[in-house]
Parts: sequence; C-alpha cells; structure tokens
Amino acid sequence: MSDAILRLTSISKNFGSVRAVDDVSLEIKQGEFFALLGPSGCGKTSLMRLIAGFEQVDRGNVIIDGEDVSHLPAYRRQVNMMFQSYALFPHMDVERNIAFGLVQDGVNRSEIAARVNAILDLVQLSGLGKRKPQQLSGGQKQRVALARALVKRPRLLLLDEPLAALDRKLREETQFELIRIQRELGTSFMLVTHDQDEAMGMAQRMAVMRAGRIEQIGSPREIYDQPANDFVAGFIGKVNLFDAEVSAIVSGEMSVRLSNGALLIMPISGHSVGARLRLALRPEDVDILPASSLVQTGLDGLVHDIVFLGERQLLRVQLADGKMIEAVQISTKSHAFERGAAVKINLPADRMRVLGA
Repeated sequence: MSDAILRLTSISKNFGSVRAVDDVSLEIKQGEFFALLGPSGCGKTSLMRLIAGFEQVDRGNVIIDGEDVSHLPAYRRQVNMMFQSYALFPHMDVERNIAFGLVQDGVNRSEIAARVNAILDLVQLSGLGKRKPQQLSGGQKQRVALARALVKRPRLLLLDEPLAALDRKLREETQFELIRIQRELGTSFMLVTHDQDEAMGMAQRMAVMRAGRIEQIGSPREIYDQPANDFVAGFIGKVNLFDAEVSAIVSGEMSVRLSNGALLIMPISGHSVGARLRLALRPEDVDILPASSLVQTGLDGLVHDIVFLGERQLLRVQLADGKMIEAVQISTKSHAFERGAAVKINLPADRMRVLGA
C-alpha cells in the first residue's frame, strides 16, 4: 500500500491553444511538506487548481488518499486551500472567519467552538477571536487564513504563495511557524511558490516546474547539489555554467577540457572521449585567491563587481577570455578584494556537476 496522500498520473490541461500542464506525474506522501516551485507562467497555479478541483483535467488522474477524484467537484475532495490574498471576510470577526466553512458544512455549535478555540491556540491567536481583519497585522491575517483552511481538517492543504504579502523579516519568522504547525498536525502541505528560499527553507521535497512540465523532483539538498539541467541549476540559487569536452579517460577518471582551455580531472560519469558536457559549479565552491598565490592550476582574472551581503560577499570575476565567474567569500576572510584586483580562480573538479539536457 502506497503512503501517498496525493498521486498525479500523467495529467494535462489545455486552455485554448495553450497547454498549461503537460503530462505531469508526482506523489506527495502522508504528512509531507512538499513545494511546487517555478517561475511565473510555468503552470504551477494551474496544477494546484486541478488538484483542488477548481479546474478539471483534460487527461490523466488526480488520486487523493487512494480515491480517484479527477472529475469530482472541489467540495467533494479532502483538500483545502489557503489563498495568496487571504480572502478574509471584512464584516466577520476572526472566530467567524475561521468557523465559516464548518457552519456551511452544518457542524454543531459546540464542536465549532471547540475546533475554533483549538486552532486559535495552534496558530497563536488566542484572545484575538473578536477582532475584525482590519484590526490585525499582516502576519496575523495570514495566520487567520491558515486557521480557516486547517479547521476543516483536510487531508491535504494547498498554500498559494502564502508569504507573498509579508515583509522579509516576517516571512522568515512565518516559515518556522508553518513548519511547526505542519509537524504538530501531521497534515500534508503543498506549497506553491516562485520563491526558491521559501521552498528550500520549508519543504522536505520539492518539484521544479517549467512550461507546464516537471523538470526535477527531490529534496532541496538533492536539487541544489545535483541539478538535472541548466534550467534547474540556474533557477535554484546562483551557478557558474561551463561548456566542456571529455579529452581522455584513464583509470576511472576522465580529463575534461573547458572551452577556456582549463583542464579538470573528474570521476567518470558515463561519457566517452569526445563527449560534450555542460558543467555547473556553485559560487560558494569557487576558490578565489590573490594573484600572488602559488596555486599552479588557477585561472587569472580581475574582480569586476562586489556585492556585500553581510556575513558574505558575492564577487564577479572576469577571466582572460571574458567569461564572468561568480564566487562567494566570507566577509571576514583575510583576503579582502577590491574592484579591479587581480586574482586567481580555482575551479574544484570534485564540486563540478555534469548536467543533463
């Protein structure tokens, strides 16, 4: 028996001539915090609406807790949604906003009161039940919307860009709150976002989407360290990309020559001599040293730009062939570089990743 609360099998959806969702398959496990990540227009909101039942699939199956709900209306699915706008009723106080769905379902008053009080405790809003939405801060409104979505005890909660309206500090604090609430309830959460930091900070697993299709599914660490292709590598954090060719294979290692002439020795990755590769290297894995360094394999470059980020700084270094390399350096390191400084760049072969198509 599968432990998946949600299973999508080859679902597709067209809006006129536009294929918004294209042959998507994925699973979300019981009690899992899952993120669907992608740029605007990639189809993630359409996919979420297909799961919720606000749109019907053209092809494929939506299975929730073992039941095929592909053609069932939204109210018959064990799914609830927290909208980006929160959509609170301004004329109702917090308690009535939270209780609205239970009232619509005909739940008796005593149970409604008990469930509303319990969920207010969970989201740390006890004592604010009689306030109107306009009397709340942005973070409090966000928690009311979350409480209203959770009070009906859905098997799966869909969160549509839930932190978009909050400032940066409050977003970071609320991420921890969402993780805490999800763990306490054990409800499966599916976060839909374009924000890489949100997805990587909260999700146990995530899917990266582009042009209606899933590019890669895995844990945040797997996707960051082993991106499937150029798009994923560039969308999840910063990355340096290199064109290269396998020049030799000897004793379990392959010699790879970059387009700028640099030679790297890497583990064999299933490619033969002459194969053209696309390599990725994260900025934090780039070694940047003074030009006077005795490193023999370093590439000469000039510091083009420096962006101070507090405890670290991002440097853009221009190599002799004109290529820009990004490198992250801890701000307190003894080697403090300035714009225009001559440096050596070392590209660690053991941190290079071979990308797919």
